Amino acid sequence: GHGVRIGTPNNSIKTTGNVFEDLVIKNNRLHIEATAPQPSQMIFANTTATAGIIFNGLIVSGNKIENEGPGGKGYAIDLRRIQKSLVADNTVKGVTSGISLSGELLSNELRNNVVEASEVAYRFEGSLGGNRAANNRIVGKPRQGWMSSNLKASDAVEQ
Repeated sequence: GHGVRIGTPNNSIKTTGNVFEDLVIKNNRLHIEATAPQPSQMIFANTTATAGIIFNGLIVSGNKIENEGPGGKGYAIDLRRIQKSLVADNTVKGVTSGISLSGELLSNELRNNVVEASEVAYRFEGSLGGNRAANNRIVGKPRQGWMSSNLKASDAVEQ
């Protein structure tokens, strides 16, 4: 399953006006051993436009994800519809895909993370503006270092 999962268990159920504020996921060590089943997202902020949840002021920092088994399904850190949030100083190793920020992103900071992935290291999609990504490192040779789309002129994403 998931290491840390916040939000809704079913993101296809319609709700409106839900805001999760000032949550902190910090300094965790998530280690997946070689004999463990293929992992899902290890840190997951689960929502969709249908589910209607916004994560405001979320801090995901100082976490260390180490996977010694099969690559995993999805992104190791998958954060959706986050606003005014910080994703910093995380280390992700041995995964299929690293860190994803997607959907109605507003004024977030993604910095000083290190990702070792086989497919996509970083994904940044669906901006409302004011997002910053800087000093994020890629270890090894993923198929794609950065996947980004639907960014605004006010975003600054260093790749």
